[in-house]
Amino acid sequence: MSADHLASGLDPRVEFPIVGGSDATSGENHGFWVFDDGGERALLCCHFQAGESRAPTGDEPVSPVDWRSRRVAFAFALPGERLLVDWAWGDTTDDRGPGGAGWKFTCEEPFVRWTGVYVGTPRLTSTSELRAGVVDLDGPRVDVECSLELTMAVPAWVVGSYAEDLPNKEQGLRFVGVPKYEQSYRARGWVAVNGERFPLDGTGHRTHRYGPRDTTGIETHSFQTGLFPSGRAF
Repeated sequence: MSADHLASGLDPRVEFPIVGGSDATSGENHGFWVFDDGGERALLCCHFQAGESRAPTGDEPVSPVDWRSRRVAFAFALPGERLLVDWAWGDTTDDRGPGGAGWKFTCEEPFVRWTGVYVGTPRLTSTSELRAGVVDLDGPRVDVECSLELTMAVPAWVVGSYAEDLPNKEQGLRFVGVPKYEQSYRARGWVAVNGERFPLDGTGHRTHRYGPRDTTGIETHSFQTGLFPSGRAF
């Protein structure tokens, strides 16, 4: 597919992060997922957040001092119910992609190809520990490196474009945050844990929101995506 087709009419400039601004009512986030076809390893939402911060109680937005500073949260699933997790702030975002806390994603060609790298020491935990409650980030940590190449497989779609005109539609869009678009991709790369390297070959999904968001009254949400070998996606 051509770059124009993959962009779905969106300006290529919206792919790049906001690195300056003072609008306390606005915000931005990038999210990346990767699922290895083997079913044993997955990057479960590497999420970069900047801009407003609104608590579930509906507190007023708070703007960070520097838009290059991002709150980064991620979980990486491994065999044996192991999880690598972290929640931290970082300031390696630049005009080509978000970064922080060991991660750096780069837009190599808008709506066509992204890359991602990680070097850090995330907290080692397990699915059973996570189910039991909040994980203490002061626990054991391991050396991890990761390299990803993300090749877009379908055109980007703008959130809300296909939503039916139903009650609470506007509230739902305010919660998700708009403007926002999503795109699915093929993913290849590797992850190394304490020097032991594992290949990654599968699919993934990304989101980019660059506008206001209001989470008042909604505590959680979920969504599903899928990408088939034929190229069909949802």
